[in-house]
Amino acid sequence: MCAMPCPPLRRECPKLTQEEFDEAVRTNIEDFDMEAEEAVKAAVEEFTLQNYDMGCVVKTAAGKELANHPVALATVAISEAKTNEDKAAAFAQLQGILITSGAEGPEKLQEVGAVALRSGSLAAVMRSIQAASGMDAKDSAQGPVDASLLLAPLSLAKQLMAVSLDIRDSFDDVKGAETVMHLHKQHPDHMVLQAELARMAECACFKEEQNKEQLMLAGYGFGVGEALPQ
Repeated sequence: MCAMPCPPLRRECPKLTQEEFDEAVRTNIEDFDMEAEEAVKAAVEEFTLQNYDMGCVVKTAAGKELANHPVALATVAISEAKTNEDKAAAFAQLQGILITSGAEGPEKLQEVGAVALRSGSLAAVMRSIQAASGMDAKDSAQGPVDASLLLAPLSLAKQLMAVSLDIRDSFDDVKGAETVMHLHKQHPDHMVLQAELARMAECACFKEEQNKEQLMLAGYGFGVGEALPQ
């Protein structure tokens, strides 16, 4: 199961962009002399009344200037980590943010999900998994892969996808199905890793038929498809 509640259904309302939200906040500040916090609140209320989907929007005055947001910093740390120790620390950092945000409530978790989406957090985690497993290595004679090093990032990828439907939408873009199948074949007897893979695949498929289809096409459905959500 997904570690955090997933949105129940794909929404039909129009999707608001970060640029549109930022412009509304800017207008509230410049034209109506609002303070930043008031301008953000007014913009949220306006777009809510218009039935916009704000799932991809960071609802702060900072808008798209998110380089110093903890999620963005953790994502950079994951991308730049060189040693196993640095990678483990970066994974734990982002995981801690997700857990803390979930405890603070749905609004905070939605903000974190929007920043994670814009920062490419899932892509960074999946690239780390692919590198650690030798998935993209040109040298097929690479030495044995320590499966234990893959457990934390697999769990983190699942947690990221549990936060946001839009993050799950990017599963195919980050070679999600290909990665799952690669690890499934690489470690057939590692039951802990296989269980983590199944949980990640389940979360990727929650209300996402395209992800389920891609996993089936990759061959993951044979013998494992029963574990995926219907």
